[in-house]
Amino acid sequence: MNSNTVLQPQCEGVKEETDALCSQHKQKCLEALVTEGDVQTELTLEEICKVSGCHFLEKAMQVAKHHADSLFDYAVTGDVRMLLAVQRHLAAAQDENGDNVLHLSIIHLHAALVKMFLEITSGVICEEIINVRNDLYQTPLHLAVITCQSDVVEVILKAGGDPLMLDRNGNSVLHLACEEGDATTLSILLKHPKLTEIINLPNNDGLSAVHTAVIANSMGCLRQLILMRADVDAQERKSGRTPLHFAVEQDNISLAGCIILEVRIWRCLLPKSCDNT
Repeated sequence: MNSNTVLQPQCEGVKEETDALCSQHKQKCLEALVTEGDVQTELTLEEICKVSGCHFLEKAMQVAKHHADSLFDYAVTGDVRMLLAVQRHLAAAQDENGDNVLHLSIIHLHAALVKMFLEITSGVICEEIINVRNDLYQTPLHLAVITCQSDVVEVILKAGGDPLMLDRNGNSVLHLACEEGDATTLSILLKHPKLTEIINLPNNDGLSAVHTAVIANSMGCLRQLILMRADVDAQERKSGRTPLHFAVEQDNISLAGCIILEVRIWRCLLPKSCDNT
């Protein structure tokens, strides 16, 4: 019989027992630390924890001191960033819905808090949290667009938010802005150089951003997409309808006229297209 087959389960059992003992030891250290803090004794670390070579309690006390110092700094300055800074390593944590601190701050319309989080997590930590998807495959940028917070959208883009990520329905940030009829947010998004790559991208329903703008009856969004030379003749993937078809079906004369007239004008401004119209 191979000795490895015998030793492996034994080693695993020892590891589980060691982990359990380690966990129990850490718990005792924390209880001792709390007791020592409450009673205000003058015991040393060695007197609190009798286990040789234990550094857990020392680390725990260092963390507690950092938090206490941040509380003092906040009391002196009144700047909440002093409290947030010591907890920035927790910014990547997600709740039961997959939301992190950025998701939640945006959902609850705390624009100032979003800016603070991005400021104190700038660098590597920021990159780890700014493009995280929740359980609905929504990034903080998606939520900022859905909630029509154009200033937050701009801040997230400047901080490195990825505008090319799609939600669970295949919607880009362009689809989401047009769905809300938010021309202000759409104008900010369209300034990002990467978004020209997906301006005609269909979502899971086969609709492009132009289709979505027409369905939402958003003249402002439609005109901006036309200015960015989005394909107004694009056919949706289910029945081949173009944005003009949708406008006519909705009896929307203004949008239909915009598609027919403004597109023709813009095409005539382009030398190669004018001869073909």
